[in-house]
Amino acid sequence: MVLVGVFLLTGCLSPMRALPTPTPWPTPTVSPQALYTVERATLMDQFEFNGEVVPLVWEPLSFRTEGTLGTIHKVEGDVVAEGDLLAELEMPDLTEALEQAQLVLVQAQDSQLDSERQRSFALQRAELELRRAELLLETLRNSGDANAIRMQEISVQLAQLAVEEQKTDVDPALARTIAKAELEVQALQRQIEDRRLRAPFDGSVIAVGLGLPGIRSTGNRPQPHTPIPAYTPLLVVAQTEPLIVIASKDTPRLAELQVGQPVTFTHYLARDEPFGGEVSALPALSAAPNQPGFRDSLQIDISGEHPPLKIGDFVQVRVLLSVNTDALVLPDSAVRRFAGRTFVIMQDGEREKRIDIKIGLEANGQVEILEGLQEGDVVIGS
Repeated sequence: MVLVGVFLLTGCLSPMRALPTPTPWPTPTVSPQALYTVERATLMDQFEFNGEVVPLVWEPLSFRTEGTLGTIHKVEGDVVAEGDLLAELEMPDLTEALEQAQLVLVQAQDSQLDSERQRSFALQRAELELRRAELLLETLRNSGDANAIRMQEISVQLAQLAVEEQKTDVDPALARTIAKAELEVQALQRQIEDRRLRAPFDGSVIAVGLGLPGIRSTGNRPQPHTPIPAYTPLLVVAQTEPLIVIASKDTPRLAELQVGQPVTFTHYLARDEPFGGEVSALPALSAAPNQPGFRDSLQIDISGEHPPLKIGDFVQVRVLLSVNTDALVLPDSAVRRFAGRTFVIMQDGEREKRIDIKIGLEANGQVEILEGLQEGDVVIGS
């Protein structure tokens, strides 16, 4: 008993510890629900994307034989005329051989001219001899000397034969020499032209680079003495007019476009001068690489007046697909979709109820209401 009392006394003498003050819980707040009213408005279904200005007519140029690069005479931005020399491979042996062949041809042609001059003089002499023989024959016929007349007739015949001989006196060996020299020159000229690139039409150079994938430069212009494979595009020449606009086949909503669809362009340097266009071709399912054209892109013709454009410019393309006037609309956030149903939530006294609706055009964050609601109805947002 004494021990129990000691313990109790010890407990009573121990200091009392204060209990911690409890942290108060915040008063819950209820977020107000967004309410939306069904209104009438004009709903336009339109979208925008970027397009690039490109030439309608362009051609990649490549050498028909391999070799090492000699000189690039024209670069990006240079205006060219049909037939202008744009680039060439190194070919000192061919040019020297051509000069020699041309010299042989000139020498043969000079020999032919000299021969023709000599034949012309001989023909004139033969014709004069014939004329003299004919005049003497006429004189002898008046004299009545039969033997002399007979002899002179023979002289006339010999003179006629001499004239015919001069007319047909052509050296066949000389003619063959000239023909052979001409063929040699032509063959060397073809070989040289295979190592040259010329402008196929009037226009401008828009790209330079080895193995160009399209109408843009690769950024690595080959230098002289660079090995160049045959049939590998090196330059691209384009006509500066007409121009078209292309867009990627991955452009959103591309499947909704069709040939003949009108569009509106806006150039970044002339935003207050929109101009029109029309879809001219849709992307092909497959297109051969490195071929002139843009079969793998959306193509849009430019129509009417437009601000100054150049190849490589970017424009904004606006497509207006449809316009619904006096339509019942709600914001998209007021329309709910679940399990295949499209509905809205309306307040019905203390309860909320679902109202199934039928929707139409959806554009710019708004939804057209075709059935289920009337103008002025108020719905609860999601």
